[in-house]
Amino acid sequence: MSSFVSKNERFKWSPLKNLVFWGYSIDVYQGIVKIPGDRIQKVLKTIEDIEFYTLKYRKVHDGLVVTLVRQIVSKAHVIDNVEYIMSKHLSIDILEKMSWNSCIVLSKASLIQINFWKENLRRVNVKIIYFRFFLCQFVVYSDASNTGYGCYIVETPFNIAHGIWSESESTKSPTLKELNAVKHILLSMVDIIIDKRIKWFIVNQNVVSFVVKGDMKPELQDITLCIFENCLTHNLSIDAEWIRRTFNVKADFINCSIDYLHGGVGEHFLTYLDSMWRPYEIDWLSNYDNHKLTVFYSHYWTMNLIGIDSFTMNWNGVNGWFVSPVCLI
Repeated sequence: MSSFVSKNERFKWSPLKNLVFWGYSIDVYQGIVKIPGDRIQKVLKTIEDIEFYTLKYRKVHDGLVVTLVRQIVSKAHVIDNVEYIMSKHLSIDILEKMSWNSCIVLSKASLIQINFWKENLRRVNVKIIYFRFFLCQFVVYSDASNTGYGCYIVETPFNIAHGIWSESESTKSPTLKELNAVKHILLSMVDIIIDKRIKWFIVNQNVVSFVVKGDMKPELQDITLCIFENCLTHNLSIDAEWIRRTFNVKADFINCSIDYLHGGVGEHFLTYLDSMWRPYEIDWLSNYDNHKLTVFYSHYWTMNLIGIDSFTMNWNGVNGWFVSPVCLI
């Protein structure tokens, strides 16, 4: 005979459409999961206390900051990876202290993250229950090397992003290059992938984790934060996944390709020609590294450009700036 004794006042023996379970409010009728109001208020109260001590004493007890980080991370089942990315600088500040019974002067980045939760906690307090494999509109493959980076979108194979590392970027670690490639590609193709959910295949397992959760190293975290902020601004969602390099041959080929538009002329030469004729309006053959005008076209998608393949555009009536690729001279 079973020794199990039920307490009817604590159990629900009939099906429910709304239930608070393990600190989460589950609504199966609307298909959403939310954080109950009392848990939201606890986080906002902690933020209020931190702001009070910061304004009055310019520092705050590290135990209070630890409490805030725990309260945020405990809500991961609703706010997904946001709680990891937007609490990393707080964690970095905590780990810089030598004692658990000391006070912290919060960094500017941590104060920004605290303000983010103060303004957006209620807004991100909802998770829609869905089947993930139905919602990816684009599939992206990317890769990076010692010289540059490249990627392509499966659904639109002519939409290729490619770039060359600067001298300082080329000396960074392979992991940082892969993560930086994701940022550059995102900024380059944002007009194409805006309002989309993207399945993004990456050959570096660490980068997959960084895109989702961020990292405790400030340099890597800053890049992750830039990716997150642009996803938030342009209503993007990245579902990053690791892939073997042997299955990423095309992105690897693009990444190792030579960009024949990488050459250019000095600023003084453009100024000299500007003085002879009216100012130039569009740089037709350039890229992100060597464009001389704010409006420019490139062979591949890159940051801040207006479009690709200038030979498909109408040049009539435009005072264009042309610097032929070295391979054609």
